[in-house]
Amino acid sequence: MQLEANSAPLILNTIARLQHDQVRGITLLLLPEMVVELNETAAYILSLCDGAHEAAEIIALTSKTYQGDEVAHDSRSFLEDALRNRWIKRA
Repeated sequence: MQLEANSAPLILNTIARLQHDQVRGITLLLLPEMVVELNETAAYILSLCDGAHEAAEIIALTSKTYQGDEVAHDSRSFLEDALRNRWIKRA
């Protein structure tokens, strides 16, 4: 699923919930019948899917926080995958 340049803000789908596991020091995405262990960058991106940020803003904030050559491309790909998997949706 492609992200438009001026897309609506993104939010976590109602079936998804972020939870930090303090014992293991990781963030999990809880879904029906599935738990996804997120790396730090993925957890940061999903935390910005709060209905206040558009995709372009999420990508820009992630690129600023996690500097590197591929951060913007990887962030966009992750958001597209998250939309396709229905972890997030447009507000």
